[in-house]
Amino acid sequence: MHTIGQVSKIAGCSVESIRHYERIGLIPKPDRNASGHRRYEKKHILSLQFIRLMRCADFSLKDIKKALENLKDDFSCEDCGYTRSLIMNQARYLKKKREELFKHEKVLEKIKGLCSNCDHECLHGNKVCPLIEFLGLECT
Repeated sequence: MHTIGQVSKIAGCSVESIRHYERIGLIPKPDRNASGHRRYEKKHILSLQFIRLMRCADFSLKDIKKALENLKDDFSCEDCGYTRSLIMNQARYLKKKREELFKHEKVLEKIKGLCSNCDHECLHGNKVCPLIEFLGLECT
C-alpha cells in the first residue's frame, strides 16, 4: 500500500490530478486507513500510468475512461479490437490536427514577415499596419 505522495512520484502524476481522477471516476477510490489517509494499491498505480500514457497521446478523459473500462482487473484487454480502434482513430485525428497546425504555422510565418517591417511610426499611428495593407484594408 502506498500514500498519495508516493503514488504521485511512481506514476508521474500530480497529487491534484490523482484526486481529480478519483472524483470523476477514472480510477477507483482507494481504501483509507484508520486515520483517513488514502492507501493505494498496484491497480491504482497501473491505472494512473495508463492514463498518463494516454494523455501524452492527447486522448480525452472520456476516451481514456472507455479504454480503462475495457481492461480487466489484471489489466489484460477485454476486447483488444476496441482498444486498437480507439488508438487508430486517435492516430488519424492527430494526423489531421498536425496538417491543420502546419497550415496555421505557414500563415503565422507570413504574418511574422509582415510584422518584421513594422517600425516606431507604425506603433504611434503614423503608418498603416502592414497586416492591414496586406489585406487591402485601411484603418480609420
